[in-house]
Amino acid sequence: MAPGWPGSCRLPGPAAAAEWVYFTSGSSGLPKGARHTDATLLAAAYGWTLQGRVGELDGDVGSMAFPVAHVGGIIYVMSQLISGFPIVLAEAFDAATIDLFRQHAVTMSGGSTVFYTALLAAQRQFAATSAGPRLLPSLRVLKGGGAPCPPAVYWAVRDEMGVTVAHDYGMTEVPMICVASPRDTDEQLANSDGKPIPGNEARIVDGSAVLPTGAEGEIQVRGAAVCHLRAKGLMPQKLPEQVEIVSELPRTGLGKVAKLALRDKFSAS
Repeated sequence: MAPGWPGSCRLPGPAAAAEWVYFTSGSSGLPKGARHTDATLLAAAYGWTLQGRVGELDGDVGSMAFPVAHVGGIIYVMSQLISGFPIVLAEAFDAATIDLFRQHAVTMSGGSTVFYTALLAAQRQFAATSAGPRLLPSLRVLKGGGAPCPPAVYWAVRDEMGVTVAHDYGMTEVPMICVASPRDTDEQLANSDGKPIPGNEARIVDGSAVLPTGAEGEIQVRGAAVCHLRAKGLMPQKLPEQVEIVSELPRTGLGKVAKLALRDKFSAS
């Protein structure tokens, strides 16, 4: 365990006032400003660090190729400050970024599923043209969220890169809902996004009925990492002006709803 890892340290008391506003992507409506406090963000960061075992090994080196203006960016920075591991900052994720990761012996990377598949594609190209087995020999774990991670991606990254994908689940309003540990079993990691972080509670419902374990329904979350939902001047969720029934939603490469393609589909019909 790295010196100062959060299992052996305490956080300072965070401010109670809402001082951070992060806007949602607008996948299901107009973008909304989610009001966070130091306390809600630190709860998410501490839960991600501890449950995800981020920076637990002496010599761990993290990496971030996405902006602090994204809610995941500030959580990563807070995690780095909590745990004390160094991070490599990159302006963009491209071939030069991978060279940077090799140069600094990055052990932890990720961001979202598209990052995993980009690294996997680079690994395949490397394996086809090089005598070496691994493009990033120091890399041991990938963590991220923002889009589903299919089991096939987990298995391919493990088998071809020798790296564990410990995928997480969150949103702008609750930056970390569930977090996977690299110590979870292969079956758990391939087929889930971990479990709720300390301080969060999650349940599955259908209307007002709470459903049993294993049932499918709507996810409800409450707890320390949930944003403050309303504030003067910030956009609450509006009811839809009209309802359209579609058999399948068009998706972007990140797994989000492709709003322009959906609008075109409605216009055509």
